[in-house]
Amino acid sequence: MENRLADINWMEKSGELDRLLQAAKVTIMPLNGGLEADAMQLILNDEQVVMKTWNKQSRPDVAKQYRLLKHLHRHGGPVSKPLGWGMDSEGHAALLTSFDGTPLAKLNKAAIVRLAHMISAVHQFPVEQLENGLLERYDFVDYFYPGIRQHPDLHSLLQELVAAGRIKQERLIHGDVNLGNVLELQGKLTIVDWTNGQLGDPRFDMAWAIALLHIYVGPRYGTMLRAACLAQSGYTADELELFEAIACIRWLLLHRLAYVPSSKGILSKVTSYIESNAHLREYAGPPLLQGTAKG
Repeated sequence: MENRLADINWMEKSGELDRLLQAAKVTIMPLNGGLEADAMQLILNDEQVVMKTWNKQSRPDVAKQYRLLKHLHRHGGPVSKPLGWGMDSEGHAALLTSFDGTPLAKLNKAAIVRLAHMISAVHQFPVEQLENGLLERYDFVDYFYPGIRQHPDLHSLLQELVAAGRIKQERLIHGDVNLGNVLELQGKLTIVDWTNGQLGDPRFDMAWAIALLHIYVGPRYGTMLRAACLAQSGYTADELELFEAIACIRWLLLHRLAYVPSSKGILSKVTSYIESNAHLREYAGPPLLQGTAKG
């Protein structure tokens, strides 16, 4: 199969990429790229890399993402090594990075603690070391809750909770920590897909990760991650519970828009999650789940 790297007009690249472009033997294997992009693993001679191409509706600033990864990697952040970015013949942006393994699959208490430690390391990254303009500060509701104003029940509740939370967008956040974005290779964990990297509130970043783990893996693991995040961060249980409610509303919105996987079993977990949260339990059942797409 042809070397797909040669088809890219590289806008920025490392010296390492120049060497990889000369590879005589190229093997290409598709990876799960998600809703926004396609991804593939390339084996160049005997070296592995990953190329992600945004050939769907999403049009992120890949140049900025490349430079963010470059700075984070240089300063020891838990990210892939960026090798280059460019445009393919159809005008789609592509990003090439190191290969950092496969999604974290073996979950136990030790793995959850490591995950919490890595999330905390992201939030503690000294943003003053980054060059100006690498991190945006977006409107929180508009960015993470697209179209929520068309869902008055969710919007009114979200407004109340966000006001109580007093969002602080001062630290680096990933924006979508889920098990598909956490890779493991020879015991090392790496967070990938920094499309949503920005200045944000670490409490929301943690809460979103906890909510997804609770919903898609199980309450036991969500509870483990909550405890580990509390131990790492110093936040209180009450404020994290508030932000878990804020995160859960995001899941409900994305579910109504059919942007997240769901099934009858998943909806049961969401219901129990709502019932366990002091800020949401009075809305458990039809009030919040009405209008959601059927699993």
